[in-house]
Amino acid sequence: MKKLIVIALTLVVLIIGCATGEIVKRDMHEGMAKEDLISKLGNPDGFKRVEGYEMLSYTNRVISGWGMDRTDYYFVFKNDRLVEWGTGEVRPHRTNTGVILFVPVY
Repeated sequence: MKKLIVIALTLVVLIIGCATGEIVKRDMHEGMAKEDLISKLGNPDGFKRVEGYEMLSYTNRVISGWGMDRTDYYFVFKNDRLVEWGTGEVRPHRTNTGVILFVPVY
């Protein structure tokens, strides 16, 4: 029983730690270095450069550690400094989906 509790708590911490939205709300600020953002969120899923601006995108990321809703995050840099950031369309977690497990019976 004790082992099960430790595993459950570990999973909760991992889920909370993986929430991009929590990091964005807590740690992002104007003027932040691009390297700092990448060190917090990891390598981006997309990159674009237009007229002296760079945009990094992180797609299909969990918004918070307490739900499974997902969104895309966009970060705009000029001279390697954060000037704008925001989210795309939120994709709600579907509660009517499930997992089917096949267990062989002998």
